Amino acid sequence: MRVEGLFEEYKELEKQAHELRRKIHCRGNCDLCVREAAKTKQELIDITLKMDEISEELGRERKLTYHC
Repeated sequence: MRVEGLFEEYKELEKQAHELRRKIHCRGNCDLCVREAAKTKQELIDITLKMDEISEELGRERKLTYHC
């Protein structure tokens, strides 16, 4: 049961990370200020770290993709 919950949490984090990457990518088109972009990048890093924790609990390798 715990494993299933971890997979669901991981999937949700993947969706959030994808949305944040899109937000960062369209920064020039969306008039995202530098401060907002930095905050978004930090959120992405935090999500990626959480995803790595879940991967480790599931016995998978970490992705180590903390850069944007």
